[in-house]
This record gives sequence, C-alpha cells and structure tokens, in this order.
Amino acid sequence: ACIKVQQEGVTRFLDAPNDEDGNNIIADNTFNGTDFIAIASDPAHAAGKSSGVIELYFTPKIPNANAFTVAPECDIAVVGDDTFIFVGTDQNNGQLDIRYRTLAHELGHALDNLPTRDGNDPGHIFYPGGRTLFDDEI
Repeated sequence: ACIKVQQEGVTRFLDAPNDEDGNNIIADNTFNGTDFIAIASDPAHAAGKSSGVIELYFTPKIPNANAFTVAPECDIAVVGDDTFIFVGTDQNNGQLDIRYRTLAHELGHALDNLPTRDGNDPGHIFYPGGRTLFDDEI
C-alpha cells in the first residue's frame, strides 16, 4: 500500500495563538497536550483548514512525546471533522531526527489506529515506529 502526501497551497507561517488566559501558547517553548485547542479554535488557523485534509503543525518541544494526532474520533468538540498532527521539533538541539519517522507514525494514527467513537478498538495495523527509539528496521 502507498499513501500519497501532497502539500495543498503554500506553507503558512502563523503566530501561535493565545490560550484562554491570554498567554501565547508557546511562550514557555513547549507545546502541551491541550495547546492544540487554542489552534483549533483560532480564526487565523481555521481560515486555512480544508475538509478532508490533515493539518500539519511543527511545534516547539512536546513534553514526553515526539508528536501527537488529534482526529474526529477523539470526540473533542472544537476539532469537529478535522484531523491535526503536531510534530515537536526540539528533540535534538532544535532538529527533528528523521530516524524517528515521526510523521509516518502519526499518519498511521490518523488513518487507522485511533479508537472509534463507540469505544471499540479497531486493532492495530503495523506502521513505522513500533518501538520508542529509532525505527531503522522493518
């Protein structure tokens, strides 16, 4: 099987939005598990969303993770029918180490490994990143 990844439109560089308290969500140089709510709710970010397209964000360091995916199956109201992938870029002195195959791993979550809304686990289908360290083997 093959997945074609294609950029739609031009790359947009946007300022990070503020959280509900009025603070920039990345002022502390991290991107936490709830910061995506500010992005999903922000009109400037919403203006570029397209239905049926995964929204990819490169963020500051994500504590305890390389990345995470938020999709409709997560059943979070502000996400709606959109899918977001957030990839932290500060794992290796500001560089994203491609040996992690982070984006491929997160695409796997977006496409087939999230729980369904009824709570059933669809079972896991192999995709890169079966281990927590470098994924240099098949």
